[in-house]
Amino acid sequence: MGILRYMLAATVVLWHSGAVFGWHPFNGTASVSYFFVISGFYMTLILTRKYVGHDRLYLFWSNRVMRLWPSFIFVSALIVTVRFDDLAVAYQQLDAVSALLAVFMNTTMIGYEFFDLLSIDESGRFVVEMSGSVGAPAKQFVLLGQGWSIGLEIWLYVMAPFVVRSPLRTVIWLILGAGLFGATGFWVETGIWKYLFFPNIMVFFAIGVLSFHLRGTYRDNPIRAKSILWQSECFFLSPSSLSPSPT
Repeated sequence: MGILRYMLAATVVLWHSGAVFGWHPFNGTASVSYFFVISGFYMTLILTRKYVGHDRLYLFWSNRVMRLWPSFIFVSALIVTVRFDDLAVAYQQLDAVSALLAVFMNTTMIGYEFFDLLSIDESGRFVVEMSGSVGAPAKQFVLLGQGWSIGLEIWLYVMAPFVVRSPLRTVIWLILGAGLFGATGFWVETGIWKYLFFPNIMVFFAIGVLSFHLRGTYRDNPIRAKSILWQSECFFLSPSSLSPSPT
């Protein structure tokens, strides 16, 4: 898993750095989606094997905070030092509530992905705009340009302890996330909402969680696990897809 995470991280770096001799090794957005699958698998692993006591919620959440927040704040503080004059001018266009919201997201990581999803209207307020055609983007206030994935991970950490231990809840989570992910493609004009809005991203986390449960089932009973996978394939594949293609 470590090698896979390194390869995905490398593809994201190359994607943002530009093509290598005119060639993109892999889609950066897809690589981040694979990261979410791995996160779902790993969070299930530690929540079922490491955090099992009566104080498991406190230990899990506090460890997540200590793992991410100090480095996040350190890097953000460096960026503020470099961009202080630009940020001071930019914040003057916001009303008080929106300015406080921007500071909150920039210091807590909570809702960090909304910098990419919000716009600013003429009165200086953050507004939800799904067409991407109103006002200036709120992304000018973000300190870490690629930090939107951190915001999505935060929601996973909040929900995971209540979902991942149950295969049934995981399946419900998967179906709900897949439905929202597909529906957003029809209802929202800008594709960014499809990949940066947590209810849609749930499907990727849920795939990782379900993979962990299927892995455990296969280890305990290989024959039963193969039967489950076969039944799933028969359920999701249409009759036309099962028939041979014409030659």
